[in-house]
Amino acid sequence: MNRRQRVAVLIVLLVAGTLARAAGPEPLAHAQGPQTWQILVNNVSPEGRNWSFNAFYPDQLQAHPGDTIVFTLAPNPQAFHTVMVIVQGLTPLEMWSGFAGGFAQPNPRRPETLQSTFFSSERVDENEEAACDVHARADQLAVCRQRVVEGKPIACGRVGAEPCVLAPVADVNFGANSGALVNPPPQGGQGNQTFTVTLAANLEPGPYYFVSLVDGPWMSGRIDVLPPTLPVQSAAAFQAKARRQYEVDLAWLTSHDRISNPREESNPDGTKTWQADAGRGSASTRLSINEFSPSQMVVVAGDTVVWTNHSPGVVPHTVSGFASGHGGTVPILNPFQPLCADDDSPEQLPPPGSFPPDIWNSCPGAEANNFTEFSQPSVPSGTHFTTGSRTSGLLLNQEYLDSPSGDGLPFLSSYAVTFPNSGTYSYVCAIHPGMAGAVVVIPRPMPR
Repeated sequence: MNRRQRVAVLIVLLVAGTLARAAGPEPLAHAQGPQTWQILVNNVSPEGRNWSFNAFYPDQLQAHPGDTIVFTLAPNPQAFHTVMVIVQGLTPLEMWSGFAGGFAQPNPRRPETLQSTFFSSERVDENEEAACDVHARADQLAVCRQRVVEGKPIACGRVGAEPCVLAPVADVNFGANSGALVNPPPQGGQGNQTFTVTLAANLEPGPYYFVSLVDGPWMSGRIDVLPPTLPVQSAAAFQAKARRQYEVDLAWLTSHDRISNPREESNPDGTKTWQADAGRGSASTRLSINEFSPSQMVVVAGDTVVWTNHSPGVVPHTVSGFASGHGGTVPILNPFQPLCADDDSPEQLPPPGSFPPDIWNSCPGAEANNFTEFSQPSVPSGTHFTTGSRTSGLLLNQEYLDSPSGDGLPFLSSYAVTFPNSGTYSYVCAIHPGMAGAVVVIPRPMPR
């Protein structure tokens, strides 16, 4: 081939390449087959810190019909969430019904009343036999349909069970719900740490959202389901996005890890009122510092301490206990009471105020929850403390209580205690492990 011929061939190749680019890139086939994606729920809190990352890592995913997503709870004692993957057309804000949306309104006069909760897994009845075709394998259809007739729940997505299937909206009501995700308790137990969802092969392309119903729309993410002919992100890019999100959030929390002097106000009678934080958080409402600040206070007899929940979103706290003296036992006055709600067996209630995490494994799909009497203040805010135990009840951020979804809830954002006697008074948040504090009350100086 002479020089002129080589130039002609080169021109032809360049023209062909230009025309191909003008026509757009050639569609890529989904040649690798179904993929499995790993999403972390919450994240790792540094040793000695009680931080909660109320977020998913990463919070955005491209996937194909037939792909599987495994949501795994981070090994963080503060982590307690659900995962709800919602059908197309619903957003987290539309799906979420508020902090007490899964409960009947609390009634302190009837703490034993059974109330359903957002912790519950998906349930079915006689009119939802189509759910069996979605959730059960072929060899399990008969058993599944019998369970429907008997009114029993279908559990899927847990360890040892088939994945839940996110199907077109005609086949399921709202989506796939994990129930409560919780780490094994320190004293031993199974826990419930993963939730697996498979995108149905006939799932329509488009955006699908997932949300923690415990935390509301602030803890949510998105799955962009693409046609098989379009490529999705690489596994490396997916992992890098999760890492970047964690690094940014960890940097924010670290920058706010500092001690500040408590705010105080002098009263006409010579006493003082001190302000303390019962939790803090980020303006984005996804990062929560589940710590009292300051956690150790020294005040004078007759002074008052006011604790205010400044955690983000719907993160609740309590101020509970007030055992007096060094080494005193702090009572755990829990505002929630999980239990099994299986119609076929007698209701088995754990000890009052206890919170056994393994309740979520003993009755998958039949979990329920009570508000206990400790969801309300045991004595009014501002009352003098002398002896015994007390609790603030549930404290929620005032901004949330003033919002449309929080309006009318019978909870407080602040709680005050006056300490007339000297001593050391220990307290905890009954919801978040490791969130504890103490007030040291010294005698008032005698006038000269």
